[in-house]
Amino acid sequence: MSDLVSAAAVKAAIKAHLVFHSHRPNAFVDVQLMPGGKQIVYVITIEATLLPPVRALLEDRLGRRCDYVQGSFLVYGSEVDRLLSQ
Repeated sequence: MSDLVSAAAVKAAIKAHLVFHSHRPNAFVDVQLMPGGKQIVYVITIEATLLPPVRALLEDRLGRRCDYVQGSFLVYGSEVDRLLSQ
């Protein structure tokens, strides 16, 4: 598990995107690591006003539809490198 990407790195990437594209330096973004069976799951919790830009970021980089369920998105450990790219 030495190549595990930290929750802080994922949070920083999302916040950087938000600052660059929508000028929201104090936006609420939280990322938690959860065991998900065979891989880690990143639970990304955001404030509702951030839904459009964060969904667009995730869907663009992950290449799949990302559902917003109960205030959070799920990103799987096998996908996190694509999220942090670019």
